[in-house]
Amino acid sequence: MIIGHIGARAGSKGVPNKNFRMLHGKPLIDWSLDQLIASDRVDHVVVSTDSPEMYEHGLKRGCLDIGLR
Repeated sequence: MIIGHIGARAGSKGVPNKNFRMLHGKPLIDWSLDQLIASDRVDHVVVSTDSPEMYEHGLKRGCLDIGLR
């Protein structure tokens, strides 16, 4: 089994809430999620984060429920 992992911190000193900033029509985190979810080599995807919003977003996209870090 291959698990795709995205580590996404809630805070950023330079760009607050950067993982939800729009980039070419979708949130930045979705660019990574789309690649992992579409890969036929990845069986499951997890989002490791301290942000409840980012975690819920990952769950809605089909990521495994591993809990907040």
